[in-house]
Amino acid sequence: MRYILGLLFMGLFFSGCVMKAPKNSQEYRKSVVESSFGDQISVVVDQPYKKVIKTLERNTKKCLDKSYEVTYYESNNVGTFRKVKTVELNPTLINHKKSLELQMHMYDSEICESMLSKDTCLGKKGYWVFVLDAEPHKKQKTMLNIYQPSKGLRDDVDKMTNAIQLWAKGKTNACPDLTN
Repeated sequence: MRYILGLLFMGLFFSGCVMKAPKNSQEYRKSVVESSFGDQISVVVDQPYKKVIKTLERNTKKCLDKSYEVTYYESNNVGTFRKVKTVELNPTLINHKKSLELQMHMYDSEICESMLSKDTCLGKKGYWVFVLDAEPHKKQKTMLNIYQPSKGLRDDVDKMTNAIQLWAKGKTNACPDLTN
């Protein structure tokens, strides 16, 4: 059910009738900050910036650069049917001189190829899921700024951003389970 609500959110948030998908991370950040369906989360972690960057680079490649299957249920006049589809995660890490940016896109053919939401996707890259900025903060600390849909709207996004925060804090390197 949360998956369906998340899809609905993405459709409303970036509806082709109302607004086009952001073309870059600056536009995405702005749309999240201006939306009542978005959150900007800021977290300071007690880890040196260089250590956080290495951890994010390693774990992003290991855990977030992949495809996974989503099981959901669809009802019509005949009954309820179990469906399974493949979703592709497409992270992009950009190492600026004084910060690291993680752009997360998701390609879901059902969303990206539908008439109602085809303008929400950036080709095979997919639609925006979240943007994370990491930068040095004071002595031996790192600031994370995460721009994402509101907590609770997208369970998969919450799982990814929670895992990233734990990685940055040095608490775990475990991958989030996005299959349910």
